[in-house]
Amino acid sequence: MYSGVVVASLGVALVRGAFVPLVLVAVLAVFFEFKTRREERFLLAAYKGYAAYAAGTGKFVPWLARRRPKPEK
Repeated sequence: MYSGVVVASLGVALVRGAFVPLVLVAVLAVFFEFKTRREERFLLAAYKGYAAYAAGTGKFVPWLARRRPKPEK
């Protein structure tokens, strides 16, 4: 969902052809990065199987950039 919002925003920014909308897309992408980090901490604490799921799934694109979240101590 976050990826779709960023891609759609990027498309609109490119059509507008201005610098400010492109900067705002970058700010939006950074915002979603920090938002997902917080969400994943919650999900790791709430669901035992989430770490295994997240280890095999990309953060923003399911089949791209697989990552391994740190297990909760």
